[in-house]
Amino acid sequence: MYRTLKYAPVLFFDLDTLIVGDISGLARTTHGFTMVDDFVYAPAGNSCVQSWLGDYSHLTDTFAKDAYRLGQKWDSASNGQIGDQGFIHQELGSVDKFDKKAVVRYKPTSRHPPKDARVIAFCGLPKQNASGWPKKVWDAL
Repeated sequence: MYRTLKYAPVLFFDLDTLIVGDISGLARTTHGFTMVDDFVYAPAGNSCVQSWLGDYSHLTDTFAKDAYRLGQKWDSASNGQIGDQGFIHQELGSVDKFDKKAVVRYKPTSRHPPKDARVIAFCGLPKQNASGWPKKVWDAL
């Protein structure tokens, strides 16, 4: 996706996110790369929501050259980072982070989305269509 989406601002959401507020201010307007401040494995960031403006095709190209080895390397949290966000952090170094109140991790004990939240990330279980207020929001779509 980084190879294809490089000519305009991009705002990317994983499928296990739920938009609950105004997202217009999340898309980058200047060159750079933004991710969610990671919920568990700092400092890599979390790739559930990303925005970039500019050519980041080297992410796709670098991974494609050695996908099996890199997939194995980033398949565990033994190095304190995991998955594609670990790879992105390795390649880009530090990236900008969204406001911690804008993108938040779902907590099953919450009765409603946090007041300032714009996006709820469902890292792990349950997912947004499972129960409680997320299911009501999901079903209303």
